[in-house]
Amino acid sequence: MNALTTYEHLLESVPKEVREPGELVRQLKEAEATKEKLHQAWDEAQKNLNQARETIAKASTHEQNATYYLEESQTKLKNAEQTFNQALEQSGFTNETDYRNAKRTEEERKAMKDRIESFKQQQATVQSRISELRDWLSEKERVDIEGFENKVNEAQKVMN
Repeated sequence: MNALTTYEHLLESVPKEVREPGELVRQLKEAEATKEKLHQAWDEAQKNLNQARETIAKASTHEQNATYYLEESQTKLKNAEQTFNQALEQSGFTNETDYRNAKRTEEERKAMKDRIESFKQQQATVQSRISELRDWLSEKERVDIEGFENKVNEAQKVMN
């Protein structure tokens, strides 16, 4: 083997990126770009983690407050029920229904039932009329009020 062949043979055993500086520079830039992308992704992940931690902390605080107010409300409700039941017993009523019925006369109860039925009928009539008016309006063409007002204003200017 001559020296040139030996040299070429040795040169081929050296990796391409080491033999060609341009290839080494390209791979280095590629590695730096990848490193930068990974760094940005890491920063974004850290930011998201911190936001998640804040959200969890807020949710935990809200849950604690809600639990506290729920327990407090349940205690107040229980106390109010006990007070009401004691007042019922002291007044001679056997249950809440008897108490409520005793508060109204038969005429008042009948009048209330009639008013409720009348209200329901009026509500149904109004809802039906609203539906009819919506259907009627859906067939109508919308008028451009602003355009109309502009034309009126222009006409007034011309007349003045």
